[in-house]
Amino acid sequence: MQVVILSRDRSLYSTRSLVGAYEEAGYQVEVLDALTLEVKVGRGVYYSGERLCPDLIIPRFSSQLLVAGLAVLREWEREGRGIMNSAASLSVASDQLATLQALSSEGLPVPETSFCSQPEDEATFDSMTGQSARVIKLLDSSQGRGVTLANNPQTARSVLSTLATLRSSGVTQKYYAESRGEDRRLLVYQGQVIASIKRSARAGEFRANIHQGGSAESYEPSAEESGLALRATAALGLDLAGVDLIYTEEGYKILEVNASPGLEGVEQGHFMSISRCLV
Repeated sequence: MQVVILSRDRSLYSTRSLVGAYEEAGYQVEVLDALTLEVKVGRGVYYSGERLCPDLIIPRFSSQLLVAGLAVLREWEREGRGIMNSAASLSVASDQLATLQALSSEGLPVPETSFCSQPEDEATFDSMTGQSARVIKLLDSSQGRGVTLANNPQTARSVLSTLATLRSSGVTQKYYAESRGEDRRLLVYQGQVIASIKRSARAGEFRANIHQGGSAESYEPSAEESGLALRATAALGLDLAGVDLIYTEEGYKILEVNASPGLEGVEQGHFMSISRCLV
């Protein structure tokens, strides 16, 4: 059985972990960059002139590679090949705003969020910044990058004005200080929570992401947390997802649903290869 992992860098932790798990199980594994693949519409996917016919495809690409990645996946889907997360589900999950809208449509709790691509008038700025601290995220932020905490409306407006000047866009979200820099990541695969960790931000930081210096430890989720993670994953039509939750005075909030969840923090928190659970 041949497995293709779509990743730009074979040395990345999650990619290496997946390669090791599938090779250990006896699969033939190839790591390919979606940007280097040729899609012949209606005729297949090619690399260096050779048609690729994998049995399973595992997409591990960022939103910056979405156009190329989705084109490849759609062609393989047309051929009926196995894909861990469909092109349609990745199209939504790779867009943070679309993800929040999809979750909200299903009645799932998300942070108070506002979006305006190019705010110009005072009323819009006032509405987006509110009277309390706001988290401002670029639409393609990941691993905690492109995420800023504005402690007051003046700072929030300054950030939004800068983004507008750069013709960039972001969302503003209410900052829930009571979460104390902690969140829970639940890893869902094929309708089951297979692992979960509690992530804690390092001193002086509000982001709990491992790539921002956060720490992780194994965590036993409650039935409510597991239920939210399963519903969020199903709402986006994903086979595999990392669902990030925080607890607030208003109850749980779903911060993010990651269709290419990093495995480093989860595996460190559990002291085991979570990748083997995906084989």
